[in-house]
Amino acid sequence: MRKLIDAKIAGWLAGSLLTLLLAPACSDMNDLSDRFLNQGSTIYAAMVDSAQAHTGRNRIEIELYVETQRIDFVRVFWNNYVDSSDIIVANAPGVYRKMLDISEPSFYVFYLVSYDRYGNPSLPYEITGTVVGDEFDANLSQRRIIAADYDDVFNSANLAVSLAAAPEYAQYSELHYTNTSGKAAVWRVNNASANTVNIKNYDPAKGLKIVTYYKADASAVDVSTVEEEVHVRQPVLSQSLNLTFNVGTALGCTVTDQTDYIELTSTNADPQIATSGLEVNVRSSYRVIFSVDYQSDRRITAAQLLFGTPGFAEAIATKSDLLLENTGLAPTDPSKWKTFTYDCTSAISAYSWGSASHRLRFDFGGSVGSTVLFSNQKYEVWVMQ
Repeated sequence: MRKLIDAKIAGWLAGSLLTLLLAPACSDMNDLSDRFLNQGSTIYAAMVDSAQAHTGRNRIEIELYVETQRIDFVRVFWNNYVDSSDIIVANAPGVYRKMLDISEPSFYVFYLVSYDRYGNPSLPYEITGTVVGDEFDANLSQRRIIAADYDDVFNSANLAVSLAAAPEYAQYSELHYTNTSGKAAVWRVNNASANTVNIKNYDPAKGLKIVTYYKADASAVDVSTVEEEVHVRQPVLSQSLNLTFNVGTALGCTVTDQTDYIELTSTNADPQIATSGLEVNVRSSYRVIFSVDYQSDRRITAAQLLFGTPGFAEAIATKSDLLLENTGLAPTDPSKWKTFTYDCTSAISAYSWGSASHRLRFDFGGSVGSTVLFSNQKYEVWVMQ
């Protein structure tokens, strides 16, 4: 019986001791819990829905898109939160923009923190952007003009401008000129446009200028320009190369040298005679024009020129028949002489013709007994300059 009482006393003492030990710990836990409950949860303002930074020269534009009505203003931080600027939103949804003056060209990280009317901040919204300076403009190059040619001699007085591909950052180019009515005109050349443009009614006396517009990126707020005067080339007669007909090359005709002209009378239906060879290379010329003064006692509709390199191949010839008019024969009458001309320029590329020693052969096909007089045969060599 005594042992049972002692055991109960021991159990009571142990329980009392445990209660004393746990009581302070429970009190500490309650204090910690009460402290958090008293503080309440952290309240964050709404963030902007989207934002962009638009590149500028020594400045940058921040653009915000806000849908909520719970933003009073947005504070923009940069330089690791050292610098800042506010954009007033006034709790109204919309698009908001602000230009920030930043003198140091660089790449920047911007943190956009919204604040509500109670002063609660949002979590930061991060965007990046670039500020450019004078160095950007200094490194821009003009869109290259390959050639600008104005031809009022052989063509219909159009200005043909060939441009190289647009350089980096270029948005488009403009050709500034004066038209034949005396008015200033502009021809815009987009980057995707054809690289050759033909301008009508150009006044060559007033010059040509190209202006190219650049942006650091497509959404940049500032535009840079590079201007340059363009040299416009025009055809100039470089040299006149006198020729002789080589009597020894005549076939199907008789040849009589009359000093000021030669007289050819056909003995068959395919009379022909070749010129002397070129003394110079004319392959890089803008135009090479063969001309000869003639008289004919009948109309000849099947004349041909063959291009000798220096030998002749029947396939290397004018593609269509050429015409000699019936002028009648009166060598001393200047009014009877007509001039036959042919532009040989296409033969330079088509037949690799035009090197020194290359020749022409004149076939003046017709009926037997036809007579032709030739005089003052020459090449006019034109260049663009």
